[in-house]
Amino acid sequence: MQIIDDFLPEGEFRQIQQTFLSEDFPWFYNGRVVVDQTNQDLYQMCHSFYYAWEWQSQYRNLVAPIVNRLDILQPLRIKANLTFKMDDNYESGWHNDFEAKGEIQDHQTAIFYVTTSNGPTLFKDAKVDCVANRMVLFNNRDTHTGTYATDAKQRVVVNFNFVSP
Repeated sequence: MQIIDDFLPEGEFRQIQQTFLSEDFPWFYNGRVVVDQTNQDLYQMCHSFYYAWEWQSQYRNLVAPIVNRLDILQPLRIKANLTFKMDDNYESGWHNDFEAKGEIQDHQTAIFYVTTSNGPTLFKDAKVDCVANRMVLFNNRDTHTGTYATDAKQRVVVNFNFVSP
């Protein structure tokens, strides 16, 4: 696992953050955060940038600086998640981000934190705090769970699943 603070130059990061948090950015309701979710009261808003071997969003240029900096050979999925403030740091459910036909592919996962909150990402043996402009890189075989924030109106992250050179 690798954690990189101040992943993007400040100007690039602020533009991305302002766009994600604007009233005009298109978020879509997802009533299920992860497939095996046990808490049925959890939900999130999502925006799919890349899936099924093609770009899905007119906002693809928004994530281009991150894609370029990660040196992505082949994206598998790029998706932004927005969760809202809750009364507890509920866990979304232990998972691996991207599976193909029931098998976990060997590839990289990256989580880019757009906002700062007390909703960390948990791994079996580590915790990564949700800090704006932080990137965490790890192998997709590393099981993890997101948590909901109790101290901020929203928690926004962008998940990247990809093959690197």
